[in-house]
Amino acid sequence: MQSAYAFKYPEQLLLRKEQELDHLSERLVKQLKRNVDDYQEKTVMTTRLLKKHHPAAKINQCRDGAKGLTERLERAILVYHKGKKARFERSALQLNALSPLKIMARGYNLAYNQSGRLLINKRG
Repeated sequence: MQSAYAFKYPEQLLLRKEQELDHLSERLVKQLKRNVDDYQEKTVMTTRLLKKHHPAAKINQCRDGAKGLTERLERAILVYHKGKKARFERSALQLNALSPLKIMARGYNLAYNQSGRLLINKRG
Protein backbone atom coordinates (compact mmCIF):
# COMPACT_ATOMS: atom_id res chain seq x y z
CA MET A 1 0.00 0.00 0.00
CA GLN A 2 2.88 2.34 0.57
CA SER A 3 3.88 1.88 -3.00
CA ALA A 4 0.76 3.78 -4.11
CA TYR A 5 1.19 7.09 -5.97
CA ALA A 6 -0.25 9.13 -3.10
CA PHE A 7 2.40 7.86 -0.75
CA LYS A 8 5.26 8.27 -3.22
CA TYR A 9 4.37 11.82 -4.36
CA PRO A 10 2.06 13.35 -1.79
CA GLU A 11 3.00 16.94 -2.71
CA GLN A 12 2.06 16.42 -6.35
CA LEU A 13 -1.21 14.79 -5.34
CA LEU A 14 -1.95 17.69 -3.01
CA LEU A 15 -1.06 20.17 -5.78
CA ARG A 16 -3.39 18.40 -8.24
CA LYS A 17 -6.21 18.35 -5.71
CA GLU A 18 -5.68 22.09 -5.02
CA GLN A 19 -5.88 22.80 -8.77
CA GLU A 20 -9.00 20.68 -9.03
CA LEU A 21 -10.49 22.54 -6.09
CA ASP A 22 -9.61 25.90 -7.69
CA HIS A 23 -11.17 24.78 -10.97
CA LEU A 24 -14.35 23.60 -9.22
CA SER A 25 -14.49 26.83 -7.20
CA GLU A 26 -14.27 28.88 -10.40
CA ARG A 27 -17.03 26.82 -12.01
CA LEU A 28 -19.18 27.23 -8.91
CA VAL A 29 -18.67 31.01 -8.86
CA LYS A 30 -19.45 31.27 -12.61
CA GLN A 31 -22.56 29.14 -12.26
CA LEU A 32 -23.74 31.18 -9.26
CA LYS A 33 -23.19 34.39 -11.26
CA ARG A 34 -25.18 32.94 -14.19
CA ASN A 35 -27.95 31.92 -11.80
CA VAL A 36 -28.06 35.41 -10.27
CA ASP A 37 -28.06 37.04 -13.73
CA ASP A 38 -30.87 34.74 -14.89
CA TYR A 39 -32.86 35.50 -11.75
CA GLN A 40 -32.37 39.25 -12.22
CA GLU A 41 -33.43 39.03 -15.86
CA LYS A 42 -36.53 37.04 -14.95
CA THR A 43 -37.30 39.54 -12.20
CA VAL A 44 -37.04 42.46 -14.64
CA MET A 45 -39.29 40.70 -17.18
CA THR A 46 -41.82 39.78 -14.50
CA THR A 47 -41.83 43.35 -13.20
CA ARG A 48 -42.46 44.67 -16.72
CA LEU A 49 -45.33 42.23 -17.22
CA LEU A 50 -46.83 43.17 -13.87
CA LYS A 51 -46.63 46.87 -14.71
CA LYS A 52 -48.13 46.26 -18.14
CA HIS A 53 -51.05 44.29 -16.73
CA HIS A 54 -51.51 46.39 -13.61
CA PRO A 55 -55.12 47.57 -13.25
CA ALA A 56 -54.04 51.22 -13.31
CA ALA A 57 -52.29 50.67 -16.64
CA LYS A 58 -55.39 48.97 -18.02
CA ILE A 59 -57.57 51.83 -16.78
CA ASN A 60 -55.27 54.35 -18.51
CA GLN A 61 -55.38 52.33 -21.73
CA CYS A 62 -59.17 52.20 -21.61
CA ARG A 63 -59.37 55.91 -20.77
CA ASP A 64 -57.14 56.75 -23.76
CA GLY A 65 -59.24 54.51 -25.99
CA ALA A 66 -62.46 56.11 -24.79
CA LYS A 67 -61.00 59.57 -25.34
CA GLY A 68 -60.08 58.67 -28.92
CA LEU A 69 -63.53 57.23 -29.57
CA THR A 70 -65.17 60.31 -28.08
CA GLU A 71 -63.15 62.58 -30.36
CA ARG A 72 -64.06 60.47 -33.40
CA LEU A 73 -67.73 60.55 -32.40
CA GLU A 74 -67.68 64.32 -31.96
CA ARG A 75 -66.11 64.77 -35.42
CA ALA A 76 -68.67 62.40 -36.96
CA ILE A 77 -71.52 64.31 -35.31
CA LEU A 78 -70.18 67.61 -36.65
CA VAL A 79 -69.88 66.21 -40.18
CA TYR A 80 -73.38 64.72 -39.94
CA HIS A 81 -74.79 67.99 -38.59
CA LYS A 82 -73.13 70.03 -41.36
CA GLY A 83 -74.59 67.69 -43.99
CA LYS A 84 -78.08 67.91 -42.51
CA LYS A 85 -77.82 71.69 -42.17
CA ALA A 86 -76.73 72.04 -45.81
CA ARG A 87 -79.60 69.79 -46.93
CA PHE A 88 -82.05 71.80 -44.85
CA GLU A 89 -80.78 75.07 -46.31
CA ARG A 90 -81.10 73.72 -49.87
CA SER A 91 -84.64 72.55 -49.14
CA ALA A 92 -85.51 75.92 -47.62
CA LEU A 93 -84.19 77.69 -50.72
CA GLN A 94 -86.23 75.39 -52.97
CA LEU A 95 -89.38 75.94 -50.90
CA ASN A 96 -88.75 79.66 -50.90
CA ALA A 97 -88.32 79.66 -54.68
CA LEU A 98 -91.62 77.79 -55.11
CA SER A 99 -93.52 79.89 -52.59
CA PRO A 100 -96.65 81.55 -54.00
CA LEU A 101 -95.62 84.74 -52.29
CA LYS A 102 -92.32 84.76 -54.17
CA ILE A 103 -94.07 84.01 -57.45
CA MET A 104 -96.38 86.94 -56.84
CA ALA A 105 -93.46 89.14 -55.85
CA ARG A 106 -91.99 88.50 -59.30
CA GLY A 107 -95.11 90.11 -60.84
CA TYR A 108 -97.64 87.29 -61.04
CA ASN A 109 -101.17 87.77 -59.81
CA LEU A 110 -104.17 85.76 -58.76
CA ALA A 111 -107.42 86.78 -60.44
CA TYR A 112 -110.81 86.33 -58.87
CA ASN A 113 -114.25 86.64 -60.45
CA GLN A 114 -117.06 88.79 -59.04
CA SER A 115 -118.21 86.01 -56.73
CA GLY A 116 -114.74 85.71 -55.22
CA ARG A 117 -113.76 82.48 -56.92
CA LEU A 118 -110.25 82.06 -58.24
CA LEU A 119 -110.08 82.17 -62.01
CA ILE A 120 -108.27 79.17 -63.47
CA ASN A 121 -107.06 79.02 -67.03
CA LYS A 122 -107.54 75.49 -68.33
CA ARG A 123 -105.85 74.78 -71.56
CA GLY A 124 -106.76 71.85 -73.62
